[in-house]
Amino acid sequence: MSVPARPVRWLVDGPSDPAWNLAFDEVLLHGGGATVRVYGWSPPGLSLGYFQEYAAIDRAPFEAAGFVVVRRPTGGGAIAHRDELTFCIADDVLPEGAPGAFFTADVAAGYRRVHAAFERALARLGAASRPRGDVPLPSDELGDRWLCFHKSSAVDLVASGRKLLGSAQRRIGRRVMHHGSLPLGRNPLTPGAVSVGELLGRVVPFAEMADALRCELATEFGIELAAGAATADERASAAKLVATKYRHAEWTRRR
Repeated sequence: MSVPARPVRWLVDGPSDPAWNLAFDEVLLHGGGATVRVYGWSPPGLSLGYFQEYAAIDRAPFEAAGFVVVRRPTGGGAIAHRDELTFCIADDVLPEGAPGAFFTADVAAGYRRVHAAFERALARLGAASRPRGDVPLPSDELGDRWLCFHKSSAVDLVASGRKLLGSAQRRIGRRVMHHGSLPLGRNPLTPGAVSVGELLGRVVPFAEMADALRCELATEFGIELAAGAATADERASAAKLVATKYRHAEWTRRR
């Protein structure tokens, strides 16, 4: 007898305020159950990695272009979020081989499987990508390596010799938040990155990419992604984090 697919909540948010996006992701990190959230940014945001030094970031060109500077709860380099699909997967660490498990004790395996789902989702649209592997990209030698998309790792997805998808995790006890960034349109402030639109030679709507990802995540992990909505408690908790943390210079400039 076949095992039923594990139910997972699927949240789709339109372009949202940078502070709200990170606050809501943190709420999911501390919440219960499994959720996949995809969203955009309005206004655009420059999110700093948890460990980055604020003074070392050349913020001027981004702020001049209307980007709001925020700090993520995850590590990695700064990301210029504009015209992209950002994703957050929040779940418990489950035993190896558990049906529908996003995350186990093997951290690297989680990255590989999430990125494999993205690789197939991109292929659905006609965009070829692959894990970077052991060979660095030309963009890794750019001077502004504090930018996430100008620095790559072996598990990142690349296409046309440039970085296409990167992601990061935060683990607290048995809870995991895995989020990442997939550019849909070209961002002139991160020329070392490539976008889905450039690969396909056309505008790629957010909904089209989200639908392809939903299908491939379900296949990769053996889950049923059921459309859901944020609860009143989640929204209240996120609003509190926006007011007390993510809009405050004390957090953004903490390093």
